[in-house]
Amino acid sequence: MPWHAYSHRWTRFSTKPGGVVEIQTTQKRAEEVVPVPMLTPLASPSRTEREAKSTTERSSPRTVAIQSVEAAKRQSPSHEQQEGLQFPTHPAKTKRYLVLCFSSGAHRMAVRNIDLTNVHHDEILFRKAREAYDEAKAAQFRNPFIVARTIHYVRIELLYLHHTGESVGNRELDSIPAIEDVYSGDYSYRPCPPDIGRYPIHPDIFMHSFKDPGDHTGSVAVARLPKKMRRPLTCANDSLNIPTGWGIYIVEGLNWPLVGIVISLLMLVTAGIALAWSVVQKDVQGGTGIGSLIAALTDVIVSVIFIVNQD
Repeated sequence: MPWHAYSHRWTRFSTKPGGVVEIQTTQKRAEEVVPVPMLTPLASPSRTEREAKSTTERSSPRTVAIQSVEAAKRQSPSHEQQEGLQFPTHPAKTKRYLVLCFSSGAHRMAVRNIDLTNVHHDEILFRKAREAYDEAKAAQFRNPFIVARTIHYVRIELLYLHHTGESVGNRELDSIPAIEDVYSGDYSYRPCPPDIGRYPIHPDIFMHSFKDPGDHTGSVAVARLPKKMRRPLTCANDSLNIPTGWGIYIVEGLNWPLVGIVISLLMLVTAGIALAWSVVQKDVQGGTGIGSLIAALTDVIVSVIFIVNQD
């Protein structure tokens, strides 16, 4: 144990004959023992425990996929160009689903899993997507002023509601499956990642073929759109089961051509009624008042359309 020393000094003054002051200094050394606590080393895990933990961390499919992707990234550029990352090859009969999301009420988003197992042509894909959308909309009040406008690639959280069934919870826009999810076989799309931009298929091209399935890209959309492999994205009627996955969200908006036609017709009718009243009744002021009333009603109708669209 270490020893810590402390010094003590005493000074004595004395006066000798003749007024001379004598100073005497005495120093004494005192020693004190200060104990130093001993640290107990932490017990390290055994070799068996370390190997078991390492095996568990490496066993999940996603972990294996991430490790494989990182290993491929560490290769030289020339090797990547020659061999590339080897994605899994799915048999022809492997189940694959396109997850489609759309509004189903003021505060609810519904989900449909479109089976694309035996689909190899874009026209069939877009027809099946349009049929699923129209079928879901037919089950509720169809507002003719609200139509599909564009799409978002989304990552969603699926919830099960006891009365209305499966519904989208949290969502993340402009998101597609990561390369690890494709490599692990949970999703499939080519090329991965997209060659240009961040979308497998641009939203404008998707919406064009969605509204006109006959004008398509052959089989490009079938290959490029992210598809859920092997099983659909579902809660299986279990409120405690909250799966997450990727899909396509159809964004709705105002049917501006129809809105323009309705407003134009109302203005023409207003002008005709006001003119007829003024001529028949010889009352220009009364005709103007009727025209103003109808114009005000037109404004109310347009405002209601906007409010419904916001909800």
